[in-house]
Amino acid sequence: MKRYQIPLLAIVCSLVFFGSETSAQTLPPKEFNQKQKNEKGILIDVRTPAEFSKERIAGAMNIDVQSDDFGSKISKLDKNKTYFIYCKSGRRSQLASTTMKQSGFLKVFELKGGIEAWKTEQMMVIGD
Repeated sequence: MKRYQIPLLAIVCSLVFFGSETSAQTLPPKEFNQKQKNEKGILIDVRTPAEFSKERIAGAMNIDVQSDDFGSKISKLDKNKTYFIYCKSGRRSQLASTTMKQSGFLKVFELKGGIEAWKTEQMMVIGD
């Protein structure tokens, strides 16, 4: 079976043409944290397993957006729940959240600036 990957340019173009229909809301760290606690959403780190193991936000699960099975893994999630997505700086989380929105997920929020911005705000991370 031949595999196709969505070029990043196609995703960026879809953001321009389709607006909020396919893009997640991006929130700064403190707002992201508060909203995630209030809505009891599911926190997903979309970095590699090695990055996730080194440091992560408490309570996060890891689904690597760059893995071959990202689409398969997100297809098993409940599209009606609320998801909070982050990566290192925001690029991969944008790719992941856009893919999720295009797949029918209703409520997806991104951490603006990723875990790097989270740490800049002196918010806690954990690691192995």
